[in-house]
Amino acid sequence: MHLHLVEHVRALRGGSEPQLMRASDGYLYVVKFQDNPQGSRVLANELLASRLAQQLGLPVAKAEILELPPNLAKTLYFETPEGPRRIFPGLHVGVRLVISPIKGRIYDFLPRAYADQIRNKEHFSGIQMFDLWTCNRDTRQAVYWKRSQQKKFTVTFIDNGHCFGGPNWKLPLDVTADCFPSVAEGSYWLAKRDSFPTDLISRLAAEIPTEWYSNDTGGLCGMLARLVVRRTDLRRFLAASRQPELQGAGQSARPKKPDPEAETILLVDDEPAVREVVADWLSSRGHKVLEASDGQAGLEAAKRHLGPAHK
Repeated sequence: MHLHLVEHVRALRGGSEPQLMRASDGYLYVVKFQDNPQGSRVLANELLASRLAQQLGLPVAKAEILELPPNLAKTLYFETPEGPRRIFPGLHVGVRLVISPIKGRIYDFLPRAYADQIRNKEHFSGIQMFDLWTCNRDTRQAVYWKRSQQKKFTVTFIDNGHCFGGPNWKLPLDVTADCFPSVAEGSYWLAKRDSFPTDLISRLAAEIPTEWYSNDTGGLCGMLARLVVRRTDLRRFLAASRQPELQGAGQSARPKKPDPEAETILLVDDEPAVREVVADWLSSRGHKVLEASDGQAGLEAAKRHLGPAHK
């Protein structure tokens, strides 16, 4: 069962035209609606990125699927050049406000002089690693909050709508960056990321309402396959960062030219988008790839191949 939205509080700034609303659990949420100006896929990105970052132990605002009832929907509109456009009932995404205004304060900006008063500064390198992995194309946003009686601030990271290459899921296979956390910090967060089950990405993605991505299952599977490839490439990128000549170069190390003696890999997957993505990546690494949609087709492809299939 999903939480229900029960009260509209006020409109908020932002390209997706979010609204601050209260849900049936009593918490305030920053709500992004389907068909917002940035596209419905930002809802999918918010939900999936939030769940993945939480698994890594990163302080991100919790995202929930929230149902907007008809009686509340009729009061809500998007502002467009052509005039107001209705927001329809249905399932939308909400990001929980990190602290209630009656319990403490939230700051969008913290001067450098207050840097020593942030209690969890170590998470900045973790979110940088996360953004490299998920290819967050928006400027990383952070909010700083503290309870009324506290002296130190806690940083929480928000706005994951432009992860995975943005609303169009233009997620490249290779990891590139102009800057990178130290090797020690990067290794720590890579180990954290590798500690959760390998099928977790797909299980979390299965929670996304299909209307958020127009029932384009192939597009979703392709994006997830690219995300898995980047998971491997991020480790390669970290290894390359240990090489003095690559540090600060602002680019990832490119693979060597294909080796005629390179291994042949048999790739079996029933989802065409996944096969295409993984096959492209393996080919870029110099491998010869045999593709098949199921086990029987894989056996036949292996028989037709003149030579051994190494994997």
